Amino acid sequence: MAIIDKTTFEIYSGTNIDSFEKDSFECDETIAVPIQILNQKGYRTTFCCSGHPFQAHNGGIIFSKEKPDISIAGLYEIREISENEANENGYFFDLDEDDDRLSEIRSGNLKIFFWKCKFYDSLEAYIAFEDNCIPQYLPDGWYKGTNFMKFNFKEEYTSVFDFFQDRLDC
Repeated sequence: MAIIDKTTFEIYSGTNIDSFEKDSFECDETIAVPIQILNQKGYRTTFCCSGHPFQAHNGGIIFSKEKPDISIAGLYEIREISENEANENGYFFDLDEDDDRLSEIRSGNLKIFFWKCKFYDSLEAYIAFEDNCIPQYLPDGWYKGTNFMKFNFKEEYTSVFDFFQDRLDC
């Protein structure tokens, strides 16, 4: 996972950055640079996913005051969970008692949401935008939705190498 600063759009590696949820957002590493460039050009992105056609990827947590809308591509379900459920399922593996998010959760100012892929392996990558502001011209293979753009991986790709070999015409 990459971390992108909300103001400068600088990209950082890893998720152990103090107060990143206030000043930054998480992004899949494979699309961090395109997300950075789109935001620098004024195309404000919201939820994005690089797709996970070559690995099992099925769920995670989001800390938010309100239920996030991640139904953009129709690939995900989301539900609020309790702190106990998050602990029981190992979702807090990187949080300790000094983490500000825990006190915010316990005071009711922050909620925990579990998101899950409807399909275990996703053959779609997508980038969602605020205010339905999508670039006019999209890269080859991408198409527009209402407030997002998508890319469908070919089912015959069996690895990331095959995908990039085809896309770069190597």
